[in-house]
Amino acid sequence: MKRSRTSMLKTVTLIVVVFAVAALLAACGGGSAEPEPAQPPAVEEPAEAPAEEPVAAELPEVCQGQDGTGLKAAFGNLGESVPFAVSVREGIEAVAAECNLEILNADNALDPQIAIDNSRLFMTQEADGIIQFNVHGNIADSICEIVGDTPMIAIDIAHPNCSVFMGANNRQAGEIGGEAAGKVAKEKWDCQIDAIVTHEAPGVGQVNIDRLNGLIAGVQSVCPDVDYGDFEDWSMEGTDLITRLDSDRVDPGFTQGRDWLTANQDKEHIVSLCINDDSCLGMLAAVQESGRDDQVIFASQGADSSVWSEIRTNPMYAGSTAYFPEFYGRYLVPNIIRMINGEAVEDPILIEHLAITADTIDDYYPGDGSPAPEPSEDVAEAPAEDDVCQGLDGGGIKVGFGNLGESVPFAVSVREGIEEVAAECNVQIVNADNALDPQLAVDNSRLFMTQETDGIIQFNVHGNIADSICEIVGDTPMIAIDIAHPNCSVFMGANNRQAGEIGGEAAGAVAKEVWDCQIDAIVTHEAPGVGQVNIDRLNGLIAGVQSVCPDVDYGDFENWSMDGTDLITRLDSDRVDPGFTQGRDWLTANQDKEHIVSLCINDDSCLGMLAAVQEAGRDDQVIFASQGADSSVWSEIRTNPMYAGSTAYFPEFYGRYLIPNIIRMVNGEAVEDPILIEHLAITADNIDDYYPEE
Repeated sequence: MKRSRTSMLKTVTLIVVVFAVAALLAACGGGSAEPEPAQPPAVEEPAEAPAEEPVAAELPEVCQGQDGTGLKAAFGNLGESVPFAVSVREGIEAVAAECNLEILNADNALDPQIAIDNSRLFMTQEADGIIQFNVHGNIADSICEIVGDTPMIAIDIAHPNCSVFMGANNRQAGEIGGEAAGKVAKEKWDCQIDAIVTHEAPGVGQVNIDRLNGLIAGVQSVCPDVDYGDFEDWSMEGTDLITRLDSDRVDPGFTQGRDWLTANQDKEHIVSLCINDDSCLGMLAAVQESGRDDQVIFASQGADSSVWSEIRTNPMYAGSTAYFPEFYGRYLVPNIIRMINGEAVEDPILIEHLAITADTIDDYYPGDGSPAPEPSEDVAEAPAEDDVCQGLDGGGIKVGFGNLGESVPFAVSVREGIEEVAAECNVQIVNADNALDPQLAVDNSRLFMTQETDGIIQFNVHGNIADSICEIVGDTPMIAIDIAHPNCSVFMGANNRQAGEIGGEAAGAVAKEVWDCQIDAIVTHEAPGVGQVNIDRLNGLIAGVQSVCPDVDYGDFENWSMDGTDLITRLDSDRVDPGFTQGRDWLTANQDKEHIVSLCINDDSCLGMLAAVQEAGRDDQVIFASQGADSSVWSEIRTNPMYAGSTAYFPEFYGRYLIPNIIRMVNGEAVEDPILIEHLAITADNIDDYYPEE
């Protein structure tokens, strides 16, 4: 039985843990206090503050007169797998070097236990001050207890009992983006707006409310004579003018946006306001599919590279609010030096935002893009043939590879694996970055035709443009990764059902060992917005448990519904934060359950549920099994007997499937369709065979 997995969820996760954590968490600012930020960005140097005190002659202006000589500050980073967090760290290091401050770096790796351990490390290393980027607000008190009165600044997530907060001014960030949208609506439609559609993330609470209401208020400030209704009294029910959608990722942005457009054919002057760039890209794809490009104005948050092309070339994309993670160090380093020296600093320290528009983008992000982040680490071995070329010689063959997005570490691993195998097999690769952008994916397909490639490997997340790509490539042999392009390609990707069953079997084995299969509850953490992928993987997880423990009444779970069954509770919680909050709520409501299995569509949601379990002191009552085998769960798999395992996908070895098969197709041979990757469960027994501990 073949075993495999999809990077689609990994992509979703990274859009959650890269953009939802990067763009959302970048603004996971707390509180309602809105003091006037002290440090407006300048065009020449975004987000740098004018010095508030005389600058010493020997120090650069970014130090604001603060000399860190002899001082050591520790930085616990959110996670080195997150490009946003890497930018934060690099900015801190750059300013610290200018200001003579020693930095002790540690990677919290999106893991609450690692964040706690790193805090202890900082105390052992006798750090004079701490900069903490920890996503898990539920462990803030634990960190505070460890650091005591050591001066600390917390980024984006408040640690109110022991630190100064530094992060986004969410209301201001929203208003800036909304104003940009309002200006376009005024110019094009004389403010005759007949609908506003918001793409929100209600699970992040006040951050979402402040930012989305700010976006609407920004439009209102330019177009005041429209009846917006009482939007400040936030509710997902919206108003007569405003429809609020729970759709903070590309896929739900597309599917829910498409449904709304279908149901509202009479609306012609629509403003789409988005909590991040991803959801606006999803809505944009829906608008393009429906041919209503001139009817929708967009404004988003994050100013990630994925929307730069739209901002530059699409007159309906008003802009995106920037956060400039690369300049966080200009706020953090001078202020942590002040705190170490016993000086008072502003609390909260709110970053200054601005709208990146067609008029300003080249002042801040010149050119067509930025270098890809380095991959975080290499994996040792994975199941594959010794002869990666499988006896095939690609000499003289040129293959175009359109990558998902070079901002996504998973996709970088895929590309590097393809390049490595291609070099072994004498295949020339023409690389192009689709950058999570549907128009770029279409343009890159045309590029491959211009370059006269013999075959194409396509990693395009936007299934709605598959037909457009097929029309361009014609009968050129093509393999599509993870998202089917059925009219013109072979599919290569995960066997989601198998991937789920493998993880479920691991959980069932632990349940049999510790409880003799006496399971009284199963809690699934799902992503219903991704459709069949979610259904196959989660039902596979449950079926895997059932295969080991068949005498439990699971109910008719194969007839998938978020209503679940008497035994199974299904939660829409595919990220760390909702995994924690919804998991905590479920645990609170089910104190009588003592033999619980938690099955997760990715590693992140299981980490959230794990934090809730630990907070409740119910560590011996919940078994975990997840998908992805990301480094964030390696420690749990090694040390926690209740973490049964996580199903691995090995993106770095996709090239071993892709290159031999594209050579075959170019040579006119038939290949298996679909090409399903081999999965396995990473458990305590085998983790060091695949991810050896350093």
